[in-house]
Amino acid sequence: MEIYVALLCVAVVLWLAWRWKKLSLWQNLGIPGPKPNLIFGNLLELYEKGPLKCHEEWVKKYGRVLGYFYGMKPVLLVTDPYLLKNIFIKDFNKFINRQAFNPLHQYIPKDERSQTVLILQGQAWKDIRGVLTQAFTTARMKQMSGSMKSSIETMLEILQEKAQKGIVFDILNVYQRLTMDIIIKTAFGIQTDVQTNTKSSLLRAIKLIFNTPYRDAITFIG
Repeated sequence: MEIYVALLCVAVVLWLAWRWKKLSLWQNLGIPGPKPNLIFGNLLELYEKGPLKCHEEWVKKYGRVLGYFYGMKPVLLVTDPYLLKNIFIKDFNKFINRQAFNPLHQYIPKDERSQTVLILQGQAWKDIRGVLTQAFTTARMKQMSGSMKSSIETMLEILQEKAQKGIVFDILNVYQRLTMDIIIKTAFGIQTDVQTNTKSSLLRAIKLIFNTPYRDAITFIG
């Protein structure tokens, strides 16, 4: 029995040492950032405050370039305009892929959500992006302006009605509906009631596509 306990203790010590070495990456590289939790990295703070709030606080505290951990996944946060210009333009070929929503995505059966331009990577992303680019030329964008204006006018009418009635509402929900209305009109040429119908099944379906289950975050911890 003592042997098993000793082996377990050794395994735990080795795991903790490996874990700490991984979480010391940014410190060893001289890049500032929030101190990670040994188990969760900076996940707890990100979920408690939200990414936007955390990023804002961290940039103020650690500067325009900082590092943190999404579970065990190291993340370099860059807000310096000069570096961003290099990343997105000059050195674009070295930063071709977005972060995978799930680090085990290549082992998970494909579904509709895994085939969108926001998630695809490599050549598959390039093929889809090439098709989409043709839809956003200057001439086509001008043609879309009428539909965009119509959607915005609908939103303003909704806001005016709520203001007159003194209704407290979530502006994020209003903007989400506006965004969906514009995309559906301009991309598919379809008229919808997504802004005026509070029980729109279309909006619920779209939200389902983009909502990442919390269980997926667990895979980042390991």
